[in-house]
Amino acid sequence: MGSLDFRTKRYSEIERDIPKINLGMLSKELKDLEANRLVVQKVYDAIPLTLNMN
Repeated sequence: MGSLDFRTKRYSEIERDIPKINLGMLSKELKDLEANRLVVQKVYDAIPLTLNMN
């Protein structure tokens, strides 16, 4: 949760901030945080696909 420092971040930025997390665990944790309304996910229709968490 410390990586989500009250600003919008891309998925890859969060992944970089938590060096030893695997992609499955990061995805699960972000989904849990979103389900509990602690983060908001915005997907932008762009190429490449852009996903921001804030």
